Amino acid sequence: MMQDSSHVRRRVRSSLQEEDDSFVMTRDQVDELRGAVEKSKISPLFTSIIWIAVGAFILHYFDLSRVLMFDSRISSWWTTTSLALLGTSVMVGSICVFLQVFANVDYEKKLPWAIPLCTFTGLASTISFMITFFPAFGFLSIPLVVVCTISGILTLGTLPSLVGL
Repeated sequence: MMQDSSHVRRRVRSSLQEEDDSFVMTRDQVDELRGAVEKSKISPLFTSIIWIAVGAFILHYFDLSRVLMFDSRISSWWTTTSLALLGTSVMVGSICVFLQVFANVDYEKKLPWAIPLCTFTGLASTISFMITFFPAFGFLSIPLVVVCTISGILTLGTLPSLVGL
């Protein structure tokens, strides 16, 4: 058995080392393959709308806003921290979008710290929301918060295309 696998490895290695110029595609074949790949793609807008719908369903079905406000197991310190981090992330992201879309300013050059700050506060917000909801939902809080986070990010990313900006 061991000899068979080493024999196969040697054959694969030797075939990889040989140069094979017999596989050449014409321009028409390449264009045909590209067309087939492009036809099979699902629209990114459709995917975003599905994520947004799932996030809205989770927010409604699990009633996360009432749990956040009225459940005695939820720590107010973690809630405040999570909301402050989320607010900071959304505020910095909104400033970047405003500068790019309305003021025609390249925010990457003017504010090089904006994207790292937005990323850090967004991740910290997600983790702190997981800690916030853990006493109420247990390990189910992890996928709930992750899906709601992805839904929120895609909502913010999809809004300009839906509004027409």
